Amino acid sequence: MNTTPQTTTTCSCCGTPLTDPESVKLGIGPICREKQQEFLGAIGTSVEEIGALALLDNPTATRWITLFARAARKRDRKYSEFYLRVAREAAATPALREDDIAA
Repeated sequence: MNTTPQTTTTCSCCGTPLTDPESVKLGIGPICREKQQEFLGAIGTSVEEIGALALLDNPTATRWITLFARAARKRDRKYSEFYLRVAREAAATPALREDDIAA
């Protein structure tokens, strides 16, 4: 069984072949990465914030960030802003666990 991590050799946004080692590692080319950062900045967030929200142990926030990512890939500002706002709200609210519900 092969356990080595897979690397992406094409940009996850536009499909252009990646040649730069950093781009291959990130899975996105420099032009798309710049456009992505501009879009995120325009709606008041950053790659770091989205990453932090995605890593939270909060299934509700994670679900909203997944929807945010889909909208952001399409550059849909309206839905991106909405999903980001709801993800932030969910992150500020403690997640309910099955243990909490059963108690």
